[in-house]
Amino acid sequence: METRNYGSGSSGRHCIRKNQSFRKTGCKYPIIIGKKGAMLKKIGSQAADHPENRFSSRYMDIPNTPLYPFGFGLSYTEFNISDIEVQAGPDKRVHVHCKVSNTGKVAGAEVVQCYYETLCSSVVRPRKELVRFQRVFLEPGEKKTVDFSIDREEFSYYDENMEIVCSQMKLRISIGNSSDHEWGNSVIFV
Repeated sequence: METRNYGSGSSGRHCIRKNQSFRKTGCKYPIIIGKKGAMLKKIGSQAADHPENRFSSRYMDIPNTPLYPFGFGLSYTEFNISDIEVQAGPDKRVHVHCKVSNTGKVAGAEVVQCYYETLCSSVVRPRKELVRFQRVFLEPGEKKTVDFSIDREEFSYYDENMEIVCSQMKLRISIGNSSDHEWGNSVIFV
């Protein structure tokens, strides 16, 4: 794949045309592509969608969502992600398990993505953060188990006093195949 400026305009369209081969390989977009030339959606803080926030940006003529979200990809087959389990283990790790099955008629690869969001914090945190991902190649009708093991320290952040917060956190762990397409989620305390 060529290295290009993946922003708006002609280079963005080139990226989309160039990467139609993603359908065969199961690749995912590592960027967000807007719906119109100058559209850039700010990803991040939860404050941007708060109804009382007078300063958040909204588009008048198009939806305020990207055309292709982070992690988006195409495939010639269909996948199903099920039996999602999230557990905080005694080993100071969070264990996430799910089953991925190829429900289509051709072999293909799916990238299972694990995101988390901090639900209660004293500072503004990103809405979603990608913490793990794994590519799984499946023949038609095949099913595999995907396991993620995440150290609790990876969820830590700095509070308003610049002290590290790494315990007593309420997190939502989600599994999906892009940042906008969740197959399931679970709320835990670590």
